[in-house]
Amino acid sequence: MRRVLKTILTEMYERELPELIKRDVKADVQTLNNILAIIGPRRSGKTYFMFQLMKELLLKNYSKDDFLFLDFEDYRLILLSDFNMDILLQSFYELFHKEPKFLFFDEIQNLPNYSRILRTLHNSGKYKIIISGSSSKLLSNEIATELRGRYGSILMLPFSFKEMLKFHNIKITSRTEFSV
Repeated sequence: MRRVLKTILTEMYERELPELIKRDVKADVQTLNNILAIIGPRRSGKTYFMFQLMKELLLKNYSKDDFLFLDFEDYRLILLSDFNMDILLQSFYELFHKEPKFLFFDEIQNLPNYSRILRTLHNSGKYKIIISGSSSKLLSNEIATELRGRYGSILMLPFSFKEMLKFHNIKITSRTEFSV
């Protein structure tokens, strides 16, 4: 498990963050005191919003080795019943010789007992924690019970009309014409 985790962590560190359309949703993760849960339907941009947050942090003099990003849909984590958060954090430390400041967990609902793990990490006070998920387990009323007041959430939906125009590089003026 340790070897697999180190491989995944190294790949994320070496990978360039993707080009993206900046979403209109705002979140200040630098001052985050609670867990930030990014929830919404599949393919609405939750993972890319996490990447947007990382890019914003890089502009504020953080470095990639301040981020621990793990996608719980990665097929290499198929044996999640054996997953150990301490081994993940130790693997990160062995690679980067420091602890992460930000924990980004994508599709967290795939981790068994995720709420207990997140409560423990949050209670340690060491990390800024950002999670995403799209299953019914992460709907607002479910997560409220699971994380008991330790979180704030952002509902991520597919592009708004304004974001879609930005994606297609269409500038709005009072006389904008559209052609199909």
